[in-house]
Amino acid sequence: MATLRERVRWSLREGVVIAAILVAWLIVGALVAFPFELLQIAFRLRIAFPVHELPIFAVAQANVALYVVVRAGTLLIDHYRGDEEVLG
Repeated sequence: MATLRERVRWSLREGVVIAAILVAWLIVGALVAFPFELLQIAFRLRIAFPVHELPIFAVAQANVALYVVVRAGTLLIDHYRGDEEVLG
C-alpha cells in the first residue's frame, strides 16, 4: 500500500501532466490565432472566420478527459491484477 507521501507525490505529478497538456493546447491556439490577428491588423480586414472561436479549448478538454479516463483505467487494471506499484 502506498504511503500518504507517495500518494501526494503521485497526485502532484499527474496534476503537472494535466496542466502541461492544457498549456500545450493553449500554445497551439495562440500559434494558430496569431497569424490571423496580424493579417487583420496589417490589412484592416474583417475575416469572416472568428479566430477567437477556434475549438482549441474543447479539444484541450477532450484531450485531458481522455488522459484521465485512460490513466484511471490503467490504475484499476493494475489494482485488480495485484501489481505492487500502482501509483508509479
